[in-house]
Amino acid sequence: MANREKLENGYIDRFGNEKSYNTELKHGEITTSILDFVENMGTATYTDMNKYYIYLQTGRNTLEDYDPVADRGGSFSHHFGQLRTIRRRMFDGRTRWLEPVTKTEVCDSNEYYKTKYIGYKTVERVGINLIEEA
Repeated sequence: MANREKLENGYIDRFGNEKSYNTELKHGEITTSILDFVENMGTATYTDMNKYYIYLQTGRNTLEDYDPVADRGGSFSHHFGQLRTIRRRMFDGRTRWLEPVTKTEVCDSNEYYKTKYIGYKTVERVGINLIEEA
């Protein structure tokens, strides 16, 4: 199990090295960056987004250094909940959120349908006013 001892502005990775968090991210920049990432990929899984989040926070190359057990949990799950909420994003002013993507396959004599979860996609609505102006 990884040693994720916390420091004032960072953590100690599983190799015993002190790493710092990216404290230069502005409010709302993380969720906007993840939505942009998913939009560029077309479809992304929870793990893809978690890897990208870790990269944003630490700069660590998660393509080569990702441990599915040690890197689960953390604060990404809170961001993930916000990413699925329909809302106008403060950072860029766009109304965007994540929706699940499924694929329906026809099986056996066209009577049985199998739905398979693929990942999430970014959805954007232009011109939606979520708050009534007084």
